[in-house]
Amino acid sequence: MARIVTHAMVLLFICCQFALYGQVKLDQNAAEALLLERPIPVYPQLARRARVEEIVKLFITVSESGFVKNYGVISGHPLLTESAIQSVMQSRYKPYISEGKAVSFATTVEIPFLLEFTEKDYERDRMLASQYFEQESKCRDLTNAADWQHADEVCRANLAIADKFGKHRELTKMRAYQLAGFAALGLNRYKEARDYLNRAYKFGKSNLKEDDGDLGALLVTLGQAHAKMGNLNAARDSYAKGAKILQLACDHAPDPAQRASNLLRLKKALEYQISAAETAGAAAEAEALKKRLAAMP
Repeated sequence: MARIVTHAMVLLFICCQFALYGQVKLDQNAAEALLLERPIPVYPQLARRARVEEIVKLFITVSESGFVKNYGVISGHPLLTESAIQSVMQSRYKPYISEGKAVSFATTVEIPFLLEFTEKDYERDRMLASQYFEQESKCRDLTNAADWQHADEVCRANLAIADKFGKHRELTKMRAYQLAGFAALGLNRYKEARDYLNRAYKFGKSNLKEDDGDLGALLVTLGQAHAKMGNLNAARDSYAKGAKILQLACDHAPDPAQRASNLLRLKKALEYQISAAETAGAAAEAEALKKRLAAMP
């Protein structure tokens, strides 16, 4: 039973894609795992002289054959965006296969412009990323299959690669520790899972907004680790913080698909919170949460 519950939790909280009006959307890590080639971006001399450094974020769509079709700028300094666009538009991906056929997908891309980065640094980063994302894909597959022993081996080994990344890949580090935490939970190593998830949360808190559903879901999973260890107050606190962020994620969702996804996660967070409150003897809290859950669509 514990295996089934944990498996369901994993499927809920680390889903990496969803249909968006017929468009498959991959998270950044899943898309990076498909990346075959991306030219090193040219650091504009004007930006270098002005000592402008930043991570440019783009939203792109990739064709069935793996070529970038179009883009949109999410954020980035005007002196850097054009170079980032040129690099991304020349990128090439492996075709994404869904239900046996290649389909187009959308994703976000982050292009770092860091003054201390040399061409050699960019090349090293790309080589590390290639190694990391190949292993992360295996880690995710094993976790989704509830093959906890093998998932634990692959996910933990991948932490050594993730730790070599610079500050511009802290979200990648977050997901690396999150996956290691899932695997540890699956093996009932709760203290280890808590430590991994706490590390993941530190990276996420520094890089994600307070209405990001992934951050909320991470806190809920951290709450589960606390609950398994018998730390009910810590569990209730994590559940409450996670539910708050997931509610904001629902309220601020840019489209119905994302709102539905975050609403599902919010409901599950409230169920966990109710269980922890009841176990702790906080009947009034549990009753209030039940009413809130019952009022949801």
